[in-house]
Amino acid sequence: MTPLERIHFMRSHRHISEPAKLLTKQLGSADIPTHKKMSILEVQSGGMEKIGFTKKDIYNFEYYESSLMKNHDVELVNEYFLAEQKNNISFYFKIEGDSNDRLTRCFWADATSRRAYRFYGDVVVLDTTFNTNRYGLPFAPMLGVNNHGQTIVLACAFLSKETTESFIWMFEEFKKAMPSGEPKMIITDQDAAMARAIFEVFPTTFHRLCIWHITTKFSDKLRRTAYEEYWKEFKETIWEIDNIDEFEEKWHAIVIKSSLTYHPWMSSVFDLRKSWVPAYVKHLFSAGMSSSQRAESSHAFFKQYISRRNSLMDFITRFQRALSHQRQKELLADHIDAFEKSQCALLITMDKQMAEIYIKAMFQKFEQELMQSLPCFMELKMDDASKAIYKVSERKRGKTRVT
Repeated sequence: MTPLERIHFMRSHRHISEPAKLLTKQLGSADIPTHKKMSILEVQSGGMEKIGFTKKDIYNFEYYESSLMKNHDVELVNEYFLAEQKNNISFYFKIEGDSNDRLTRCFWADATSRRAYRFYGDVVVLDTTFNTNRYGLPFAPMLGVNNHGQTIVLACAFLSKETTESFIWMFEEFKKAMPSGEPKMIITDQDAAMARAIFEVFPTTFHRLCIWHITTKFSDKLRRTAYEEYWKEFKETIWEIDNIDEFEEKWHAIVIKSSLTYHPWMSSVFDLRKSWVPAYVKHLFSAGMSSSQRAESSHAFFKQYISRRNSLMDFITRFQRALSHQRQKELLADHIDAFEKSQCALLITMDKQMAEIYIKAMFQKFEQELMQSLPCFMELKMDDASKAIYKVSERKRGKTRVT
C-alpha cells in the first residue's frame, strides 16, 4: 500500500486539468522553463503534493502538443497570417511549399513595418546567419534604424535555400510589400548569391559589404606573424583615412612591406574596396551604419525569446512578442522626446538651435560631433555665390589630418 505522502506520484492520481494545461502553455510562451513552471504551480496549489501531476507529466504534455503541430506547421502559420491580414489589411505575406507540403520560403511584413519603411527605408541591413527553428530554416530579418537610432524590423523571411533564386524571390516580395521604392543602400556580408540577387532586383541600390565581417577575417586569413605585426596599420588605414588616393597609397605600402602583394584574399578584398572601405562610401547616406553588426545585436535580442527547438508556429508567436517589446522601446523614446527637453552642454547658438530641432538621441550625437569639431582649424579657400570651400585641419594623436 502506497504511503499517503507518496500517493500523488501514482499514475491514477496524476492528471493535468484544462486550466493547468492553459497556464502551462502561457508560461511556455513567456519562455518560463519547466522547473519554474512547477514552482509557480506549487505556489498556486499550496504545495507540490497538491499540484496533481509531476514535471515529467508536463514534459510529456508539451511533447504531445508539439507532435500535433509537426505535420501542420505550414498550415498553422498560414492561418495565423490570414487572421493577421483580416485584422489589418496592410499585413503582407507570401508562403510557398514543396510537393510534400513542406515550407520552402516565407515572407511577411506587418502594417507597422511597412509604415516605418516609408520613413526609415533608405538603408536596409540583411543577415541570414540566424537559425531559429527545429527545421534549420535560415531566418532573414530585414532591418533598419529609426529616428532614435534604434533597430527596427522592416520585413522577415524564411528561406530553405540560400540561392540567388531564393534571394530574388525574397527581394521581389519585399518590393511588393514596400511600394514606396527601393532602398538607397543594402548592407550584407560577402554572399555571392545575395549580391547577384541585389544587382538584379535593386539595380539602383548601393550594395555595401559589412566592414566588420571583412576586418574580423584578417586574423584568419593572414599568417599569424603578419597579422600581429601589421594589423594595427591596416586598421588605421581603413578607419582613419578618408582620402581615396591616400588610402590606396598607404594600403599598397603596407602590403608590400608585409610581403602580402600576391596574397589572394588580400587582393580580393582590395578589389572590393569601393563596397566597404569608408573612404569610398563616406559620401553615401548610411544612417550611421557600416556593418551588419546591428543585425547581430538584433539576433542577440531575439534569442531571449526563441530557440532552435521552436516549431515555425512557436517561432512566429514568440517573435511577435519580442517585436512588441522592441516597439515599446520606440514608443517610450517618443514619449520622452515629447515631454523632456534636451540640455545643452555648450553655450553656442547652433547647439541651442539643434536642441529645439533634433530628438534627444540625435541631438546628443550632434553635440558630441560639435565638441569634437571645436579644436579644428578652418581656413576659407573659396567663396562664391554658389558655395564656400574650407580647408579643415585636425590635430589628432600627434598627427595633422586635413580635409
